[in-house]
Amino acid sequence: MEECKPILNTGLRGVVIAESRICDVDGPNGRLIYRGYLVQDLAKNASFEEVAYLLLYEKLPGNAELQEFKRRLKAQQGIPAEVIAAMQTMPQNALPMDILQSVVPMLAQHDEDVINKDQSIDASLRMATKLISKFSAIIAAWHRIRNGKEPIEPSPELDHAANFLYMLTGEVPDAEVARFFDVALVCHAEHSFNASTFAAREVASRLLARPVSVRGGGPNEGRLVTVTLSYGIVTFPDAGTDAFELYRKADAMLYLSKEAGRNLCHVWSATGEPLRIAPPKAAG
Repeated sequence: MEECKPILNTGLRGVVIAESRICDVDGPNGRLIYRGYLVQDLAKNASFEEVAYLLLYEKLPGNAELQEFKRRLKAQQGIPAEVIAAMQTMPQNALPMDILQSVVPMLAQHDEDVINKDQSIDASLRMATKLISKFSAIIAAWHRIRNGKEPIEPSPELDHAANFLYMLTGEVPDAEVARFFDVALVCHAEHSFNASTFAAREVASRLLARPVSVRGGGPNEGRLVTVTLSYGIVTFPDAGTDAFELYRKADAMLYLSKEAGRNLCHVWSATGEPLRIAPPKAAG
């Protein structure tokens, strides 16, 4: 007679939950793959800007595409004065991840795509590019603010990694140090379905009473937070609208559009049409 053994609860380890063309973390074989490229090859031969372009647009950029992408990144790296002023009121012992979580929604009020409620793929790409630039500026600014120093404006002469170090320290880094940090950014650019990504997908699959998503951070730092609709992380059709009926009746697909190179979550109909969004009305 076969012995009855208790089932060991191992969570989701080893469970395949979806397929993605963006990234594959092949732990058993020690491989991290972005869009079909081994991260070792990208770290040796590509810059962070090239890798960011690859993740967003599904291909490595040509020279003209790379220069234009760098121009867009540099153009968006500054932080509005009103946001800096708000950061200067925050407790100096606040954690950087908490500051990042608080400041990014403020940027929505300065983003024309958010203000105009543009939910197109092009708008998503523009917002992704803005966030890549502004994340580094926010982190560098907060490091200086919490140490009693004034934030430093980005330099239009420096690439992304070097600019971050410049905004952090006030000194232009030498080429070797900048390259070290550039490689670090490449190696941390994408990690497929980590804890926070999976949690965002799981939460978005439920028709909740208000939009929620997962705060960024390491695998052990993800946590659920409520966010304003303008932040644009999780989308829900409005109860009582045609979109809601389509969502309810059709075999609609709810998926994290990282599969299309974006970090936004959208509801799409079975015919592939994006559904307009609004938070569901609370009962009663």
